[in-house]
Amino acid sequence: MGMKTDKKRKKAARPSDAEATSDEVVSTESATTDEASVEEASVEGASVEEASVEEASVEEASVEEASVEKASREPSERAKRSTELSTKVSASVALVAAVAIAVVVNILAVRHYKRWDFTRGGLFTLSEGTTQTLHGLSEPITVVVLLSSGDPLQTSVQQLLDAYAIETSQLKVQLIDPDRRPAEFIAAQQKYDLSSGRSEDGRVIADAAIVVARGDKHQFITSNDLVSVDEADDMKARPRLEQAITGAIRNVLDDVRPKVCVTTGHGEHGLEEGGDTGLAYLRERLVKNNFDVTTVFGDGGVEKDPLAGCSLLVLASPTQPVPRSDVDAMKTFIEKGGSALLVAGPVPSEEANDYVDLGVGDLFALAGVAPEKTVVFETDAAHRFGRGYGEVFYPDVQSHAITIGIEREEDKGTRVLFNVTGALRDLGNGLSPIPLLRSTDKAVGVSDFFGWARDPKVPEKGEKDLGGPFVLAVATERPKLSPTDDRGPRVVAVTCPTVLFGVNWREAHLRGNSLFVESSISWLGSHRAFLDLPNRPTVPTGVRVTEDSIRKMFVFTVGVIPGLSGSIGVYIFLLRRRSSAKKPEKKKAKGGRA
Repeated sequence: MGMKTDKKRKKAARPSDAEATSDEVVSTESATTDEASVEEASVEGASVEEASVEEASVEEASVEEASVEKASREPSERAKRSTELSTKVSASVALVAAVAIAVVVNILAVRHYKRWDFTRGGLFTLSEGTTQTLHGLSEPITVVVLLSSGDPLQTSVQQLLDAYAIETSQLKVQLIDPDRRPAEFIAAQQKYDLSSGRSEDGRVIADAAIVVARGDKHQFITSNDLVSVDEADDMKARPRLEQAITGAIRNVLDDVRPKVCVTTGHGEHGLEEGGDTGLAYLRERLVKNNFDVTTVFGDGGVEKDPLAGCSLLVLASPTQPVPRSDVDAMKTFIEKGGSALLVAGPVPSEEANDYVDLGVGDLFALAGVAPEKTVVFETDAAHRFGRGYGEVFYPDVQSHAITIGIEREEDKGTRVLFNVTGALRDLGNGLSPIPLLRSTDKAVGVSDFFGWARDPKVPEKGEKDLGGPFVLAVATERPKLSPTDDRGPRVVAVTCPTVLFGVNWREAHLRGNSLFVESSISWLGSHRAFLDLPNRPTVPTGVRVTEDSIRKMFVFTVGVIPGLSGSIGVYIFLLRRRSSAKKPEKKKAKGGRA
């Protein structure tokens, strides 16, 4: 029994076979599931390990790349630093070399100075005569330039004087701009007794453009001396800078001063006589302008050659007949090359019924003119003086080298004023007298002046009277005495007897008269050229404007220039637009290839 009980107990404790099989299956599935989980876990672990390995590999690769990049960058940086250093060294060496070359070039330039003149005709190339004059200077010569910076001649004069200074150390040049250095200009005015005015554009201008001085001796050079206008074309001028400056230097080197001989002994006023009618003021002005002044024919004796040594003759308004011997002496002087200022007007006789026959007709004939026996009255109100009946009037100034100073000051009211003047008639004897002063066509030449004086009034032209316009003063250059002469003898004839009187220098409203006399003497007393200097080619000084040229300029500026500018603008716009349209196409093509 006991055994049976144990067997039963064993059976109870042991499941049945089906259960056991079921349990085995369940346990097998569980085991399988566990194994799968383990496998998945192991796979996941393997994946993580692989990812870690890959990350490590990437990091290692990055490190390697960084190492390689750093290794490759270090030589390039070293090379770059080396290149920068070499560049700095090269630049420093080049700079030092450039400075050294510049120093050497300057030293050579100082020791071996050379100028190249590329101007037309070699304007600043000195001639042999000028260089010889400059090399021969043994004492200082002062050249004072009185041109404003806006003057067209200022630069040319300065360049030429620079060339002069290279040839000699005896030349002292002073450039005084009247506009910018007024104090120095006023000092020069006082030292050399200069007058000044203003041009149309406001520039201060002096009656001398250049002053050449040696000690107390000096010579003036005007703007007209520096340039001569071409007679065939007044729009062209011929520079004469070298001729004027070198000639002035030679003149001041010459200790012999030009001698002006003034007639006396025929009722003329004296050189020592002051007051309104004396000639003392004229004498003073001549002395200040480097002339020696003396009188001739006044001692009453008979000289073989009273005009010997005279450079210029002045017939100083005689009021008595001039002896034939004196006329012949003066005539011979002019015919042999002397220049003369002939001043003689109508002189009433003591009986006051006729004019005095001064006997100077042969002298005036040397100028190609003859005095008329008449007194000119100006009936044009615009030309008549404030008082009188027209016997005192303002003549019209004609363009000439003598009258250029008056023309410059016309805007300031400077005018020539004549009083009881005669008229001149062209003889047509082959000479070419150039009118300097002329009346209007409304002027009347009264033949019976004495009848008019008994009943003075504004005259009307009578049967015996002459009609205007009248020539009151002329300038004549006679034929050359020799083909080698620069010019022939010069004669200025004037029919106003009061033009030499001292009042013309004392009264401001008569400044035009004093300018006229001084300019006439300057033109007459200019020395013949002692230098064989070549003439420079003419250069344009202006543009002749006509209505047709104005029309063409208008079409060009209003039509042609704007049209060309617009066409160029349109072309550039289209060109840029075409370029901007091509850029997107290029970008698309690059994107497709990528």
